[in-house]
Amino acid sequence: MSDNGVTCILISTSGKYLPIAKFTITMLDQYWQAHPELFVCGGGSSHGPNWFDAEAAPEDWLSITRSACQRLQRKNYKCVYLILDDHPPLASCNSVHLNQTLPRLLDELTATCIGLNGWGIGREGRRVKGEILRSYYYNLEHLPAGFTWKFSLHPTLWNLERLIALLDSLIEMLPPPDRTPWRFERLSGEKELGLSFDYIGSAYRVCGRCMTSSSARYYQHAAKIGLMRSRRFFMKRIGAAGQPRFDERLDALGQYYEGPYPLFWSGLIMAGKPNARFIDFVRQNRYSDMYQRLTTQVIPAFEFDRDNDT
Repeated sequence: MSDNGVTCILISTSGKYLPIAKFTITMLDQYWQAHPELFVCGGGSSHGPNWFDAEAAPEDWLSITRSACQRLQRKNYKCVYLILDDHPPLASCNSVHLNQTLPRLLDELTATCIGLNGWGIGREGRRVKGEILRSYYYNLEHLPAGFTWKFSLHPTLWNLERLIALLDSLIEMLPPPDRTPWRFERLSGEKELGLSFDYIGSAYRVCGRCMTSSSARYYQHAAKIGLMRSRRFFMKRIGAAGQPRFDERLDALGQYYEGPYPLFWSGLIMAGKPNARFIDFVRQNRYSDMYQRLTTQVIPAFEFDRDNDT
């Protein structure tokens, strides 16, 4: 377990996503050594003492998450890694940075959150938007107030008190059917909520190169993207028939982020269905055990629960 005593992990899920949540927990245990205590909200307490009942309608994600965060606050936690159920780590995490460095920086910077889907190579959204801090802060990016997606629900370390305040404010603003993760990301990033702290100017995201657990893995990934971009340019010049499929593979490669918590930008599930790009990335990059588990156990169980959900 983490030795800082103030940090925990909260997995957000719902009944039909339990196979996905359990897979993510398995990957956390495998790839994040000595991770902080882990809790799950929305999954039902019958799974264990760290699994919280929903305490709200399934579609009211804001209230379910707020209730869980309040319970964590009563347990004296100060910060929480909020992870949606379909965002497992895809390779070894940097436990020192996750367990110690980032909670320390969250406190020192009086930050609201530090996102693990950081800046750097890959998709367009990873281009630098704000100020890059000096090396003492591991080149964290201080996101500008005008950046809409500064409160992304990709895996993120949150100041627990501030997260609760954001959730409270949005719950007061929205009816239950609109209290979704997407509305949280959008509205918290662009609305002036009148909170007592500078929440819009206190969001950061990591530098993957500085915080990866494997520099070799980072540079191999960077080289692979560079090589594929060069090949795409050549294919466009000659009008190759296989270009659309090639572009899909390059896009999937760019959605992966090599940082302290290696992740895939759009997660394992997209629009209620298994994300084909995620699956293709796992297959193409020879995560053979993970690919077999996903295709023979996890996804069939998820699809059965989804199709039989009442």
